Amino acid sequence: MENFNEMTSATRSSRTIDDILKINLHSVHVNPIAKVYDSSDYGQMALIVRYELLELSWGFYNVQQEIVIPFKQIQKFRIADGKVYVQLLDGFINLIKVVDADIIGSLFQSKEKMKNPISLDFLKNAASLVFTPSDDVKSESVMVFGQIIKKFRFDKPSSTTKSENLCPTSTNRELGEKEPQMLEIDCVFVFRRFILTIPTHFTLEQLLVTIEHRVQTVLNRDRVFFVNKNHERINLEDDQDWQLAKLEVKTEKMKLELLLV
Repeated sequence: MENFNEMTSATRSSRTIDDILKINLHSVHVNPIAKVYDSSDYGQMALIVRYELLELSWGFYNVQQEIVIPFKQIQKFRIADGKVYVQLLDGFINLIKVVDADIIGSLFQSKEKMKNPISLDFLKNAASLVFTPSDDVKSESVMVFGQIIKKFRFDKPSSTTKSENLCPTSTNRELGEKEPQMLEIDCVFVFRRFILTIPTHFTLEQLLVTIEHRVQTVLNRDRVFFVNKNHERINLEDDQDWQLAKLEVKTEKMKLELLLV
């Protein structure tokens, strides 16, 4: 089995803001030991998914430090009552790593003084985690966060061998999940562009929230454009515009390009 206790230099260099989604946390409950960790004791905590690295992270002090859980160590995952529930596989603790501030602390907000050190012992004997978002986190953001984790953890074909596959098909059935159809979008900004893959059933707002999480900035809802087959800019104002854009992409067999200016 792989040893995740130390990060390689390649892994360190790949931890950029381009492959993450993040929501701020109010508290985290660790079960069955009934231990509660609060942001008042550990600075601004956050829940982070790095879908390129297939990792879920619990961040502390404005993400100056993290406890990282590889996706393959997550047995079940769900969103309920605005909270994120994660059930872990037995023996997962050996695959958790603490990431130092020098790697990713500068990607988010200003640094906080670390008044209480973090430790891998936070999850000792843990079977499941309940992440409660901060009051300022929109329910839409939590839902999008959940959709992305389910896609990359439970819906994406595993790249591991059969003997290493820790997510059998029955797990998806237990969760009541159906494999979603996916849509690839070319997101074009003034100084950057990237490819984003989302479920086709996402609303326009879910799409924009997903993009906001990736670029860590608030989008101007009045400046979102779809480039049609005639290379014209079509302003996406509501879900009807969004549905028409997806329909044109499907019927014309063209890529979906968004301009966000």
